[in-house]
Amino acid sequence: MGASVKKERDVGLDLVRVVATLLVVLGHYSLALQARGEDGYINYGLYYANGEMSLAAVAMFLVLSGAVLWRNDSRCKNWWAFFKKRWLSLFPIFYIAWLAAYFMRVCKSGNLLWGGHPAKMLLTLIGMDSYLAYRVTGYGLVGEWFFGAIVLLYLLFPVLCWCFRKHPLLTMALAVAAYIALLFWYPLQISRNRNLVVCITTFLLGFCLERWPVFRRWPAVVAAGMGFAVMFLVPLHLPGPLPYTLTGVCLLVVLRALGPIIRRYGPLCRAVTWLARYSFAVILVHHILLNELAAHIPGPFYIWRGSLFLAVTLAASLGFGVALKVCSDHLIATVRGRVHRQREEQL
Repeated sequence: MGASVKKERDVGLDLVRVVATLLVVLGHYSLALQARGEDGYINYGLYYANGEMSLAAVAMFLVLSGAVLWRNDSRCKNWWAFFKKRWLSLFPIFYIAWLAAYFMRVCKSGNLLWGGHPAKMLLTLIGMDSYLAYRVTGYGLVGEWFFGAIVLLYLLFPVLCWCFRKHPLLTMALAVAAYIALLFWYPLQISRNRNLVVCITTFLLGFCLERWPVFRRWPAVVAAGMGFAVMFLVPLHLPGPLPYTLTGVCLLVVLRALGPIIRRYGPLCRAVTWLARYSFAVILVHHILLNELAAHIPGPFYIWRGSLFLAVTLAASLGFGVALKVCSDHLIATVRGRVHRQREEQL
């Protein structure tokens, strides 16, 4: 058996991916204006009653990753093919984006080693520079911290998959117990949101949503909608990162349920699917573009000026994201073509 069994595309999951990407960009946009000390209206979808919406979006990405991997690869027999496929989905496009951002920084600073000792680039090579930035500041430029978390979760997926397939309730019970323990006792330097136990628990929730159809039926969807409304509107003062996990899961369940409805409308369905294809590329480029644009846009950012700048940021992020994805796909196809020709010549 191959690395995965391809299933019909789930438009609901595509919608989750698009909305989560938008929430991350909106959050970083608002934070950039806040960091500049801008006056006026700067909360573009960042804050809600229980914290920052962009952190709930990160939880959505982690749950989404778990659901997609369980959906496509839970019966995988060829783990080498699995890791190869996942590496190709993450790292070529990451390297291209990082190189572009790196040389931009070199041109600005006039220093090839602006991030310190070149050995720090090894963290970039394995995608962990932003995830470990709380300990080692170096050459992290693109990908956000959850890129490193996703890399670790992909590496752990065979073990997590085996545990969940053999003992699903026990696996979830242990993960949730560890998650809850970290809410009340936390001696570590890394933030709770980035803690691998928290990420694993959130990731495993995606397994649950995919394995048990009860979470995709309308009673669960209605309950999730009510839960999201409460989390969004009512301050509950829950210890972090619990509010972000709950908010992200509730919103994901609701958005996924809209998939069959969206599928009925061809143009809308195609638009969501197309945007989802470039979501990861947008995540990679938006922050560096946002910082570059923000440096040249004068304040104060009252709603009309801020909204215009936001529209420019979104358009630029999507445009550069599409270009990055096309470039990466072309590079991978070219390398694969050459390898295939070399094998044929050897035969």
